[in-house]
Amino acid sequence: MNTEEARKILDDCLEKHKSLLEQVSALGFIAQGSINERYLTCSSKNCSCHSDPSKRHGPYVYWTTKVQGKTVSRILKGETAELMRQWVANRIELDSIVEQLRQLSVKALEPSVLLMQQERESTD
Repeated sequence: MNTEEARKILDDCLEKHKSLLEQVSALGFIAQGSINERYLTCSSKNCSCHSDPSKRHGPYVYWTTKVQGKTVSRILKGETAELMRQWVANRIELDSIVEQLRQLSVKALEPSVLLMQQERESTD
């Protein structure tokens, strides 16, 4: 790889890096864990939810996460459920962006080293 190629690769990496950081800043709040919906049977023995799965009660929205190494689930309602869905989705997007940043760093390493070496040689 020559200096011109290294500079182009590094410039492309820096542009993509800047774009990814802008995406991070636009994400908003994040939450660890997952969101699930459950349909449940009740304690009333005469209720049709016991014999017909399509008549189970719900959906109940659960947020599941780890707290001090233990799995904890919490029922969410209304706006809380909507916000947590978005925040968990934001965290998933953040994880994706961080992985892209890692891959970008690997791609930028060789041209960065080459340009640093050439800069050092030109000052010697």
